[in-house]
Amino acid sequence: MTAKERVSCLNQQFGLKLSPAKSRWQGHTEALFSFACDSCHQPTEEQYSVAAYDALPLPYTFARAHYICWKCVETGEFKDKGLALDEGERFIVKKIQNGEMRK
Repeated sequence: MTAKERVSCLNQQFGLKLSPAKSRWQGHTEALFSFACDSCHQPTEEQYSVAAYDALPLPYTFARAHYICWKCVETGEFKDKGLALDEGERFIVKKIQNGEMRK
């Protein structure tokens, strides 16, 4: 469901007056938000995120998937949250940090 559809259902079901989240990447409420960024907690689309894991050595880092939005990768904010980027995302991360991938 898009953000707009999800909020419409919630408003109808519970008599609320919520407004849908607007994608900071696409600029509209028709975005398909997959999750909240594990760094800034903002709604994030899958195509504008990279995989991450807990920076602390845990026995099973794969037990809970983390995702970080491009903005937090660009600013480095995720480091303060105890997260580290997945090595498999190295190519995309370098492009984001070099300003080659920006929305």
